[in-house]
Amino acid sequence: MRWADFLEIYRMIAGDPSLSTVKKTLVDLRHASLEGVTRADVQAAVNLPKLPREVDTRLAIVTKSPVVTVNGRQMKYLISFALPRFCDQSLDRSRKERFYRRASDAWIAKLDTVIHELYHIDPQQNGIRRIERSDGTYAAHCHGPLFFEQVAEMVSEYLDSRPDPSAYDFLQHDFAALNKRHDRVVATSFRSFPSYPQRFIERLPAQPPCDASLASVDVQPWREGRRRECYSETDLHVREFTLETSRRFAVKRDRAA
Repeated sequence: MRWADFLEIYRMIAGDPSLSTVKKTLVDLRHASLEGVTRADVQAAVNLPKLPREVDTRLAIVTKSPVVTVNGRQMKYLISFALPRFCDQSLDRSRKERFYRRASDAWIAKLDTVIHELYHIDPQQNGIRRIERSDGTYAAHCHGPLFFEQVAEMVSEYLDSRPDPSAYDFLQHDFAALNKRHDRVVATSFRSFPSYPQRFIERLPAQPPCDASLASVDVQPWREGRRRECYSETDLHVREFTLETSRRFAVKRDRAA
């Protein structure tokens, strides 16, 4: 199944209130490889008797990312961290535990997460890094067999270089300890929190001609979804996070004398 076809199925299901119960299952499928997946596979996975008819697979569409600019500088990548969950990570019973000789240091799981996300960045800045298989071909998904091992190697190399402890000190404490130590935990987020800039589908103005043999096929009409294409520093604010919730944090500014 093509990624564009899957996104179209997801869009139709997400937009239908009667299908809300299967939306989460479909979200989980978005992170899996789509190689060899068919519409029937998706139908079975979300337990639907019938999937909405897909838009003509010849429809020319592109997937775009919103433009995020901060103080005149365009951000090419965004990495988000969920609080307080990120602060309470540990190596215990995780897939990465076996890669570390410092397994007793639970906080290394958080350093691993940071480097893991950075490692997804394509060195050529063309999107997400393509993961190469042992035979030289590229994997269809973002995590190849060696991905976790390579991330662990970089984490160990970083720690062996004896970096300034103050650079990663905050990672050594869980959320409760950080709250107690600093009185509160705050982070920058988008004003639309918990929403954030997300990729969207755009229909190209020039469309290929319809194949005469498909003229009688019932095609779901294209519906332009709500989207936002540009963000700036004015869309950011600071939030205070607790174990139960979060709220906007008013930053006090010093008045000029």
